Parts: sequence; structure tokens; C-alpha cells
Amino acid sequence: CKPGSSYVAIQWSCWSSGSIAVPLCVSHTSREFTYVLKDCDAEFVISAMDDDDNDEVQEELLKALNGLNYMDRLVLYKDILIETKEHEQQQQDDESKQEQQQHYELGADSTLLPSLDTPAMILYTSGTTGNP
Repeated sequence: CKPGSSYVAIQWSCWSSGSIAVPLCVSHTSREFTYVLKDCDAEFVISAMDDDDNDEVQEELLKALNGLNYMDRLVLYKDILIETKEHEQQQQDDESKQEQQQHYELGADSTLLPSLDTPAMILYTSGTTGNP
């Protein structure tokens, strides 16, 4: 996704869940996307693309995902937001505000937090002299 708040939200969500974030360059071709996705063995791909985004970037990413049979690994950020809002509304209906605040309080359950030794990110180069 493009730099911005959605990128930061996705990256921090990956980190807080103990996942490894692998940012994809929006100028990559399908060949470069394919290399990165295959090399890092991506379990899922979170994309903030929508109808207003550059069609070429979407086409290149979708071509790579199709070629790898990874379409089932594609998660759209806007769908996560919808599910999160629905979940939060249901939680508000089921729990009191105070119980919810205690549940989500940072450090309330330190077993849910990744350790300092947990890998956080894999960065690939631009690939100007070969594969990224």
C-alpha cells in the first residue's frame, strides 16, 4: 500500500500479532512481486488498494498473486476495517465499557505480546541490479 496511515496501521498490526511485515514496493512489476512473495513465503497479503488506486499496480500485484495461486491469501484492508467495526459494535453490546478497556489495555496480558527476539520485518531492495 501507499505510504500513509493505512500502511502504519497494517505494519503495527503485523508487529503486535507477532507476524513479520514485508512491505511491497508499489513500483514493482509482477515478476518482482512474485519473487518477494515466494521468497518470504507469505502466509497472507494485506492490501490497502481500492478503486481509486493506480490500476497498473493492482494489475501487477494480482498477476503475481494469481501466478502463485495466492489469491486466497489476499486480505483487503477495507474488509478488515469493516469486520473490526462490526466486532467492536458487538463487543459494546455484550460488555460494559470498563470491561472492554481492561481487556484491551496494553500489557494486560503480556503473553499476547511478541518478545523482543521476534523477527519484525523483512526489507527487500529495489531490485535494480537483479531480484529484489
